[in-house]
Amino acid sequence: MPFKPEIEKNSLGDSYQMASKMLDNLWKRLNRDPTMKFLYSEFLREYKNLNHMEEITNCNHSNDGYFLPHHGVLRPSSITTKLRVVFDARAKTTTGYSLNDLLCAGGVLQDDLFSILTRFRKHQYAFTADISKMFRQIEINPSQRKYLKILWKEGPEENVKRFALKTVTYGTTSAPFLATRTLQQLAKDERENFPIASKVLLEDFYMDDCLSGASDINQFMALKKELGELLLRGGMTLHKWCSSESSESDLYPFNYCEKQSTIARLFDPLGFLGPVISKAKIFLQRLWLLQIDWSQKLPSDIAQEWSSFIASLSYVKNIKIPRFVLRPNPKEIILHGFSDASEKAYGAVIYLQSVCDSSDNNTFLLCSKSRVAPIKSVTIPRLELAAGLLLAQLTRKVLNALKLKINQVLLWSDSTVALSWIDTPPHLLKTFVSNRVAQIQELTKEYHWSHITSKNNPADLLSRGIDAQFLVNNQFWFQEPDSFNSLNSETELNQSDKNYLSEFKSKDSVCLTLKTSALFDDVICISNNFQKLIRIISLIFRFINKCKKNSKECGAPSKIKRQNAEIYILREVQVRTFGNEIHSLEQCGNVTPNSKLKSLSPFLDSQGILRVGGRLRNSILPYNSKHPILLPAKHKVTDMIIQYYHKIQFHSGPQALLYNIRQKFWPLNGRNLCRKIVHSCVTCFKANPKISSQKMGDLPEDRVNPNFVFNSVGIDFSGPFYIKTKLRKRDPPTKIYVCIIICLSTKAIHLELVSDLSSEALIAALKRFMARRGKRRKILSDNATNFVGTKNEINRLFKLMEQQDALFQNFLSEEEITWIHSPQGTSSRWSLIEGLLNSRPLSPLSSEVKDLEILTPGHFLIGRPITSIPEPLMVELNDNRLNRWQLLTKKVQTIWKHWSKNYLNNLQQRHKWMFKKDNINIGDMVLIKEDNVPVSKWSLGRIVKLYPGKDNIIRVVDIKTKTGIFKRSVSRLCVLPIER
Repeated sequence: MPFKPEIEKNSLGDSYQMASKMLDNLWKRLNRDPTMKFLYSEFLREYKNLNHMEEITNCNHSNDGYFLPHHGVLRPSSITTKLRVVFDARAKTTTGYSLNDLLCAGGVLQDDLFSILTRFRKHQYAFTADISKMFRQIEINPSQRKYLKILWKEGPEENVKRFALKTVTYGTTSAPFLATRTLQQLAKDERENFPIASKVLLEDFYMDDCLSGASDINQFMALKKELGELLLRGGMTLHKWCSSESSESDLYPFNYCEKQSTIARLFDPLGFLGPVISKAKIFLQRLWLLQIDWSQKLPSDIAQEWSSFIASLSYVKNIKIPRFVLRPNPKEIILHGFSDASEKAYGAVIYLQSVCDSSDNNTFLLCSKSRVAPIKSVTIPRLELAAGLLLAQLTRKVLNALKLKINQVLLWSDSTVALSWIDTPPHLLKTFVSNRVAQIQELTKEYHWSHITSKNNPADLLSRGIDAQFLVNNQFWFQEPDSFNSLNSETELNQSDKNYLSEFKSKDSVCLTLKTSALFDDVICISNNFQKLIRIISLIFRFINKCKKNSKECGAPSKIKRQNAEIYILREVQVRTFGNEIHSLEQCGNVTPNSKLKSLSPFLDSQGILRVGGRLRNSILPYNSKHPILLPAKHKVTDMIIQYYHKIQFHSGPQALLYNIRQKFWPLNGRNLCRKIVHSCVTCFKANPKISSQKMGDLPEDRVNPNFVFNSVGIDFSGPFYIKTKLRKRDPPTKIYVCIIICLSTKAIHLELVSDLSSEALIAALKRFMARRGKRRKILSDNATNFVGTKNEINRLFKLMEQQDALFQNFLSEEEITWIHSPQGTSSRWSLIEGLLNSRPLSPLSSEVKDLEILTPGHFLIGRPITSIPEPLMVELNDNRLNRWQLLTKKVQTIWKHWSKNYLNNLQQRHKWMFKKDNINIGDMVLIKEDNVPVSKWSLGRIVKLYPGKDNIIRVVDIKTKTGIFKRSVSRLCVLPIER
């Protein structure tokens, strides 16, 4: 069974309770009807005896698979099966799905009933048969039988048993497809053994019903035997045989019950009762226009007309139409088609004429089709054209169905205007008529259209409609055997009729004068593709030729046309750029001494193209390689040619590109041109992108101005680290982190232990830090992408550092602290923390050779290096306490003075990014550099916002990608070489 791929099979849920409840309801009905109870039990007993279902004893899960509810349908008129059990695969389960919701319906594999019935009429000896229990002869894969489970019990007090159906089950969506697909596979597998029967199995079966035959009795008997043997190979048998034993039984009868009240109950797929059904359609359209509700009583005049029509339907049973429409061994078979239209309806009818000699021929009605006219007012000629289109479509369908050798196909219409339109090129007509004429000409290009008078047109009955009693024995509709012998197709069409001329497009003559040079310049601006430019020029030349003469050339330009267009393009380019050289060559055969082409010894070939003369005249190279075509260095066509070769050579480098171009062309300054094209190629740039950079910015004020230690700090995290909190061996280690806080101006470091990456832990660390160092004014941090730990740790740290919750935001607000984030990926912007940890000493305290002490962050914290051992004072000084305080103050001031004079001066130099470059602009397309991701996978984005610094240099931008808008540094971007 074909399940839909987008729906999971486990979406069915529990169906047991639903099936059990419906089984109880079924038994209540069976107890009220003993006859139905007996037939129902016999049906399922036969199902089990034929091994079409099996009992399940090990099914414990009610939601594993699907339980099919079932009920009975009584058919007293059936000869073989009085009651059929119908399995309902549309019943919903607890999830709201049914089995049919999960199954694919499959396609239609067999011909439609119209084609089969039409083909059935060509056989002199015909038969019908039916495959016995076709669905139940096809087994289902055992792994899918759990979706075809049923519940049944032999009596109301018996235990409920579970059964699995083993065969294709009617009631499931896929059952018709599986059955017909199996028949077709059987026919293909046994084609060599049963060639005739396999063809019948493929073409003449409508579901399990066969309608087929043969041209003589021997073929008929052979086919009957072979078809039975073929189906036996698939475990199937034919029954309900019926054949054309006599002329009385070989007729199509029509039955109609007088109690039926609607024309829709007439089943007439071939349209034998077309005029009667056409009248009913016209009547129903009248009711719709009167806006009469279905439950509303009809007006008396309309009710009387309808009653009269219904009463006439009893005459339908007197209509009998021969099934066989051919004469034995005809010399010629002619198919006649007629179309007609009126203000109310239009239609088409087809007849088949078989001719044995000039005086012996038969003509039979084959089929018909009718439609009511649109409610919107349409002219009669347009309706006649619509009838012609309907006839063309019906003729094509009949010819495909019959599969006979038809000697002539004659199509008739009584409208000279419609016939004139059909004989007119569609492009000359207005849209409505043009579309239908084009379809008619396509469908009937091999057939002949002719004119017929209205009194001889049988399709006239379709366009007006008649009652059933007038259709019985109506020879005008069913046709006399020699009625087509008098038809004359030599009627002159009236192409001066105002209705015919009204559908022609108006013709306005326009005189256009163009300057050739301007036209060429405009054309080459249309596209940047050299091959497309050649195609455009070729089509322009074709248009010019069609204007000069009646040319019917169409389709893609030929190879010769494209070569001529290429020569024209190259000649126009050379005339505009090498005009003086060409003039000199035409006058004296050489270029002037001051020409830039003199080293190439150029010459004009037979087509007027300027080529390189060179020194390779005696080589065995091809002509184009010895004498390549000269191209100017600065021209759009030259760029287009180089771009074309660059693409067809799979984006080769400049050297290989130049080599391939010089096999045919010689562009001046070719090496530089090839480099320019390669460097401006977006595809090549994506494969080898260049990272953008900008002049290094000035240091922030927090790093270059004296201030309290830890007034402005940077914060980062390190970890995780694992520690033992308990002495027992089996206790798991605890994960901790280290919060690193560093002073931006003095490089002093403060370390805090953090238990986890939460807002509470970070707040506690900051409180401990401020209790030791005092309140801070500003805190800087990056976006935590410098961690190389696991992905989960990075995500947690990112959320902590960038998306602080309300608790953390309130803490910052209360402490009057400004928290600043750097854009993601801009480690160079706030690289102070990592950089300072790697270079702790700041500068020497003095320039004396013997003085080895250097300026360190400890001098700002305690006045000396943290690692030094305090030395006791060896000499007692007479200074009082005030003088000692002044001495300490002087020492601190000396330290800050040395910091300002020496250390800050060391920060003056830029060690990279020393030159200013062009700023990125809004709208630029860029590739975003991503770590640990291949270049081909880098995201593409567009600049939507700029963040200029104090020096008006752009170093941070907002980028819009397919996943959102992000802020990034220009050092993470690669600007695509696209000219905006």
